[in-house]
Parts: sequence; structure tokens; C-alpha cells
Amino acid sequence: MIALEGEMLKEEAEGEVINNREPEEQKDNQSASDKEESYEVRIVEEKENVIFDRKEVKGEIYSSKGTPSKNYVMSYLSSKYKQPHENIDLKYVVNRPRRRVSEFFALVYSKPIKPQQREGGE
Repeated sequence: MIALEGEMLKEEAEGEVINNREPEEQKDNQSASDKEESYEVRIVEEKENVIFDRKEVKGEIYSSKGTPSKNYVMSYLSSKYKQPHENIDLKYVVNRPRRRVSEFFALVYSKPIKPQQREGGE
């Protein structure tokens, strides 16, 4: 049954849903706050801005509870667009009230950006 469970986790990871679950015997050793949840990320809008050599990305993250961390969103965008974290300017991640959806907006550059080049002077 453990082998079957592992196969199910592998099949789930192949889809768009990113699931960070672990086998049952390892879950028992962790507290509830240490357990990670699954997220489903959907890109709502993606614009190519040739003037600034970047992509402007809006998306939604469906979650069972809470807003995902900025680090999670940065990692997702980094793997999706094959760019290092230094090339991504994550503007916001916000949770919509009474909904299990978080929205984000990010600028994904094709080359590293300097802090003074970031919009808003961050």
C-alpha cells in the first residue's frame, strides 16, 4: 500500500497542481504547522513588454487555507520561466476575502536587474 501511495503522489505532481505531501508514516512525526499544503497555480494574464525586456505576469493560486509565501511564488515563477530569483520582481501576493484564491503580480526579466531598476525604487 505504501508503494501505491507513492505512485499516487508522483502522478499528482505531474499535473499543474503542486502538492507537497509526504507519505502517512512521515506525517505522524510532524506537527500540524510544519505540514505543507497543496497549491494550484493558474496564470491569468501574461504580457510581453519588449521595451523593458520583461514579461508581466498576473496569476491566481488556489489553496485550502491562507496566502502562500512570497518565496513559494518566486520559486514557482523561477521554475516556470527558467529564470533565477534575481530576474523576478514580485510585486504582490494577496488573499481575496472569503475566497480560497490568492492573486499575484510579477515582472519576469530576461536578464538580472539592479535594485534601482525595480519599479517603485525597492
